[in-house]
Amino acid sequence: MAGTRGGRRGAGPKPPWTVCQRMSDYPDDCVRYFVLATMTAVLALCFNLLYPLLSKSFWS
Repeated sequence: MAGTRGGRRGAGPKPPWTVCQRMSDYPDDCVRYFVLATMTAVLALCFNLLYPLLSKSFWS
């Protein structure tokens, strides 16, 4: 067989999208982690906006 290694077809590395599709058996995991990351980002933003105001009023 010309063009294949050792006569085996499909023995090369798999495309990354096929690996990502097999990573999780549960499709809700992606949504769960997206919501968790979004809530963490919003909480960090609120903390970064409110903390300087609270610390100024506390130390002044």
